[in-house]
Amino acid sequence: MRYLVLIYILGLVSCSKEVKKTPEELYLSWKGVYTKCEYSKNKIYSARTTFIIESMQPVFINSDKNEYLGKITSIEEKEIHLSFLVEGKEQTHKIIKKDSLFSPEGPLITKDSLEIEQNNWLKKEKFSILKLSKDELPRIFNTEYNRNLVQVTSKNGLVLRTKPTIQSEKITTIPYQSEVVLMARTDVYHKINLSKQNEVVGNWLHVYFKDEKGTFNVGYVFDYFVNLDYDIYDLPIDRSSEDPDREYVDVYTAKQFFDNLGDMVTLNIKAKQLDLLSYLKQRESLEYDRDYFDFSIDYLDNKSRYGYFEDGDGGLQMFLQGYYDMEITTDNASVIKLPTLELLGCFGVLFNKVRLKSIKESSRSAIIFGYGTENIGFSNMTFYNQSFFMTGRLHMAIQFETCNFLNYRNTILQSNTDAPPTEYFQVYIDNSKFWNNNTNELFNLKGENVSLTNSFVGFNKYQKLYREYNTAKFEVKNTVIRDNKK
Repeated sequence: MRYLVLIYILGLVSCSKEVKKTPEELYLSWKGVYTKCEYSKNKIYSARTTFIIESMQPVFINSDKNEYLGKITSIEEKEIHLSFLVEGKEQTHKIIKKDSLFSPEGPLITKDSLEIEQNNWLKKEKFSILKLSKDELPRIFNTEYNRNLVQVTSKNGLVLRTKPTIQSEKITTIPYQSEVVLMARTDVYHKINLSKQNEVVGNWLHVYFKDEKGTFNVGYVFDYFVNLDYDIYDLPIDRSSEDPDREYVDVYTAKQFFDNLGDMVTLNIKAKQLDLLSYLKQRESLEYDRDYFDFSIDYLDNKSRYGYFEDGDGGLQMFLQGYYDMEITTDNASVIKLPTLELLGCFGVLFNKVRLKSIKESSRSAIIFGYGTENIGFSNMTFYNQSFFMTGRLHMAIQFETCNFLNYRNTILQSNTDAPPTEYFQVYIDNSKFWNNNTNELFNLKGENVSLTNSFVGFNKYQKLYREYNTAKFEVKNTVIRDNKK
């Protein structure tokens, strides 16, 4: 009998060793954040590759801070296999558990070290694989090397959700004008009906937010209701020889707008609307003959750096000339009413968050012309059927960051130059959206090199996305293009 009991006990021990974890138990053992990052003395400098496993749809965040949803293809106690569709190509990753260490294997970043410059010294540290809890994400993403703020623009606040869908569970509501830290951009784009006549398009951002209690909340917000932290310093302007002080002026009237125009100035529009042309027309001294301007040689011989003139087609145009490093911004989504605007010989002009409204006295659909001007920027703006007219005399970059282009019935970017390739200028469009447009092509290029990155082109009707002449180039990277037909 004793032998039978011993055999029975040994059998139980043997069976217990053979018992495997259920899929649910295995999944729970893998829940967490796995990141390939660089750190020294417990201070994390940069996360190069991050996997977030908190459901059967894991998240992959790459070094460009783009996020992709994937799936778990195989799961074991010591090994897990993940699959992601990254820019149309499948990537597979394997994470191997060795005691308390984790080492992803697959097509990850091949660089095994990173140079970091801080306080004028260089430091090299090896990448290490860490497993973190979800609450520890701010340690990775809230660093001076990887920080990117967005500000909530919805006056009713913005819902933070557990997943990048409108139906997912609500975590909290982020108050108006709060700042949240952007971890990554997803490629999940939706059209949402706010009302019968108000449809908006956006994608979901993976963010974290620290609430009043000091709790970090991690989740997703719809990016139509945020502004990215982008200002005049993001334009490629050499400021090395300047006085570092910059003038900031609050503007409530059109007179204050023109009185305070200047170099190294940021005009913050406080009024709900500014009618710039009406003010100019009240000042007869600011009306000019268009033939008075030499659009190819010198832009500063006139007695004023701003004014207006007839454009030859029965319409009026406003001009700004010779301004350097100037920003026009707002905190209140202000509207600026103006005719077609000529920028003459300017260097570094940024329009940030304002809405430019064309008036009926303009005879052209184009909102901006540039002559001899370098580095024009637009950020956090929406354009409604307002074309941009490019000429060979616009020498350098024009940049669009986080802009919306909708309701176009004409070409968005219209070229009018036959300049040789050596004189082509650059157009950079990043993190922008094109929707509800109905035209033959969105871009008509003769002398531009256009770069479209991290953007969305959808819910449009067009025959071609772009038309090229000569050796103009149109490059698309990490951009979602879908639901377009004519």
